Amino acid sequence: MGKKHCLLLLGLLLVLSFVSCTSVYDVTSSNNQTRFLRKGSKVLVLTSEDGAYGSEVYKGSGLKLSRKIQSVLADYQCNTQIDLDNSRYKDLEGKDLSSYDYIIVPIITHWEDRATAWSGIPDRVSFSMFIYNNDGTLITSTDIESKSAAATFLNNDPSELIVPSLQKYFSKAF
Repeated sequence: MGKKHCLLLLGLLLVLSFVSCTSVYDVTSSNNQTRFLRKGSKVLVLTSEDGAYGSEVYKGSGLKLSRKIQSVLADYQCNTQIDLDNSRYKDLEGKDLSSYDYIIVPIITHWEDRATAWSGIPDRVSFSMFIYNNDGTLITSTDIESKSAAATFLNNDPSELIVPSLQKYFSKAF
């Protein structure tokens, strides 16, 4: 093999390793408009049921998601409270929500903790987020899917995929 072929092969390997070391975030929203949320709002975030992959339930993953939403909303000066008792919006029927501007209902649809050092199997997190105003009107719904790099040196928690996708989403919403 000539020097030119070796350099070409090395370049190809570098490109492939970079691509396999990059996380992917996909945000699909029912609302294509931008700037529909107000900075400084008071927000109630419900806690999703814990995510699962097959028969494995990842205990605490629902609360992790709510806390990640809370942390990103802090960047927009939102006063965010997490409701630890409710995982469904219908559970709020009859409660006074007038002190909140928005209610966010996250629902984990997929939680897969698989990435280990060079396993080639990425972590995956998918969740839906429904945002209501305080009179119960749905403002928007969003599906977010995140996949970690296939090649990694660390075994990170799938929850680390949440913040970048939320930042991408909320940067258009506020």
